[in-house]
Amino acid sequence: MAVYLFGLALCLIPLTLVAGTLQAAFELARRVATLREATFSISSSTLRPGEKIAARARVLPRGSRRVSVHARLTCTMFDHRSHRLYASSLVMVPSAGGDHEYAVSLTLPEYALRTGLVGDSPHDAHTRRMLVVWTVDFQVRAADGTVLRRASQGFEVPRGRRPKTHLRRMSLLAIDTFSSVRNDMLFNWLVHLAACDGAITSAERRFLHDLLEEMTGMTDGADTDTRVEQELRRRLVIDDVFLRRYVPMEARLEFYRALYTLARSDGAVHPREAEFLTQALKVFKLTAEDVKTIEAEVTVAPA
Repeated sequence: MAVYLFGLALCLIPLTLVAGTLQAAFELARRVATLREATFSISSSTLRPGEKIAARARVLPRGSRRVSVHARLTCTMFDHRSHRLYASSLVMVPSAGGDHEYAVSLTLPEYALRTGLVGDSPHDAHTRRMLVVWTVDFQVRAADGTVLRRASQGFEVPRGRRPKTHLRRMSLLAIDTFSSVRNDMLFNWLVHLAACDGAITSAERRFLHDLLEEMTGMTDGADTDTRVEQELRRRLVIDDVFLRRYVPMEARLEFYRALYTLARSDGAVHPREAEFLTQALKVFKLTAEDVKTIEAEVTVAPA
């Protein structure tokens, strides 16, 4: 029996290679058929926390095809596997001259990590070097959302925060990372939740204004609306496996409470909002039973 299975496995190897080759050929043909040129660049190879980096692209589609260009600031940590700790995506804005040039400005977070040692001391046999990689990832998408081209440009963050913690307690790094990015991530998700049903209602906008005032002290309505528009242009995420494994249940539940409170702020939950909330449950590895009490409390709470 083992001999037959081994023979089957040997047959699957060339089939897998052929399938991979065909897929690569298809992707190349589609790219050639839809794009005449696609080049990408970033303004700096070294960045400090809080500084901005300009992402630029020149994309020429064939014929009258419509495309969109996206740039994503990504932080990936490697230990025994890769963890995408942070990602912030933005749609690149076409230049006013209409010469197929696109640009967007990305800001490196103040809490940006850098590559460093994780362990009790540099001389500890169990100390390990954690590689933290920052990149600007580009995507060119067709009108239907199909990805036509991908590219990445890396840069260094030599003055970032070093991930120094006890090797056997790596959860501290995850919790610390989540704590640092939590407010930005929460506000970003709330804005996208509010807009997912087509428009941000006055009740939802008031909720966002109050939250931003509480988090940052921002009281000017025009500045708050500008911040909301900025958040609509980007999407902030953290590695879901990292969140599920290390972020405490209490923190995940409070995050969901804020989302659900916004969804109920203008009355019944819209089907698209319900879909958004369901996806959030999956990301945070929560069940309907876990949030049953939260939803009941929010539903009966006075407006």
